[in-house]
Amino acid sequence: MSFSIDPVLIELNLSAIEREFDTKTIKFNDFFVWNAVRALLGGLHLWSFNSKGFLDKSERKTIAAFNILSSKRFNELYIKDKKDYFIASRDKNIFDRKYDVLFFESYDSLAIKSKDKLINRIFEPFKVKLNNLSCLSVFPYDDNARKIDFDNDVIFYKKSLDKYLRSNYQENNIKGLRELFNFIKNKGYICPFSYDYVDSWIKSIFIRSEVFVGILKQFKPRLVFLTSFYSSERMAVVLACKKLGIKTIEVQHGMLGSNFYKLPFSVIEKDLIPDYFWLWGNDAKEYMQNMNNSYSHNLIIGGKLDLFDELRYEINTGSVASILLIEQYTHNHTLDLVKKAVAFARKINIKVLLRLHPRSHHLISEYKELFSEFDSFEVEKATLSPLYQLMRDVDTVIVESSTVAHEAVFFGKRVFLYGDNAKKYFSKYIENGSMSHFGSYSDIFDISHKNQVFNKNISSNSGYFLSCELLMNDAWKNMLRIINGA
Repeated sequence: MSFSIDPVLIELNLSAIEREFDTKTIKFNDFFVWNAVRALLGGLHLWSFNSKGFLDKSERKTIAAFNILSSKRFNELYIKDKKDYFIASRDKNIFDRKYDVLFFESYDSLAIKSKDKLINRIFEPFKVKLNNLSCLSVFPYDDNARKIDFDNDVIFYKKSLDKYLRSNYQENNIKGLRELFNFIKNKGYICPFSYDYVDSWIKSIFIRSEVFVGILKQFKPRLVFLTSFYSSERMAVVLACKKLGIKTIEVQHGMLGSNFYKLPFSVIEKDLIPDYFWLWGNDAKEYMQNMNNSYSHNLIIGGKLDLFDELRYEINTGSVASILLIEQYTHNHTLDLVKKAVAFARKINIKVLLRLHPRSHHLISEYKELFSEFDSFEVEKATLSPLYQLMRDVDTVIVESSTVAHEAVFFGKRVFLYGDNAKKYFSKYIENGSMSHFGSYSDIFDISHKNQVFNKNISSNSGYFLSCELLMNDAWKNMLRIINGA
């Protein structure tokens, strides 16, 4: 039987290591690399462990949105071959252009825009705002690349060989890493990785960066956007940009976990972290300033750029009440949650909508089959529709620790939270009445709560996003200054 590690335990583990060990001593090729080790340890709640506590393979699959689209295929692809990698595009003229801004994108961030078009849910609002500048999307190449149709310029890259260590990297030791492992072992702190694994993982960041240096030199951007900077691939992009003096900005795309905030900055130009962070609200800024207040100028509070545009649409308050359930990738209880919601809904004649995480799209057909006898259950449309569009059609949203809770309150929905994580992440909003908290998801569907669920007065103190409209103008001015090198 597999299990995952409690995020709170991970945060305590990291805090103890950083408090007792001088992480600034961990360096490689003149760069501070503790944040690379930290990314591994800070993301342990996403790993699976067997009964003996060893790393275990997850059975969850990843299938992106475009696999659900039609079988339309774009066969023509121009290839530009390099020594250690190639880049490809459907427009061969792209290879000869220079771009102001590059977006390093992920397939898991794609959403359906129309029948055959896909957009990046995170970056699309920035692309719209930057429409007077030249922008290029960058994707890793895989076999599905030929199925994707975009409105903007796109290139795909593929490394010739991912997992090897060149001799010049293999022979160099990572300063301070052996001492860190000895310290962790003597103190009994959590680190399920071997020394060799971490050593190779850090060096792979430097090896991969050479590919991105080549790509960046060709297109000469002034700013690079990315998300999930704590993956080895994204850190390689950040490292390449630092080698070339190109600014990078990380865009917040969800709840800030322990591998995102509380980042210890050494010298930011020599750290494997982005130069700037686009944050949604003051809560996120407070989290990140917790470790180092001197870098507050690198934190830009701009909210979600497309959020306020949605308020112009009329909210649908149809006659049939509806509950929207939000699945998170780390949830193992989703099926039980849906069963309880459906049983509850049958008693009081309401609809149940389930929105699956992008990495769970392959489960759509399974849920449709399991609940085929319940006409008021919907999963496919709820999963693939734009979130804000979906918000216009529901009354109540049930989440654990997803930031959808903030967006739901912004749109005037009832929000029901459950579990310890939610109690911690949303404490101030629970206190001011913007959200209601339950000990477990089972408690929400106790029939005695019927009146509380559907007659609850919604508080207007939804603060997290309300202040962002005023902040967005200043944030965007900062963004343009960064692009213009000011």
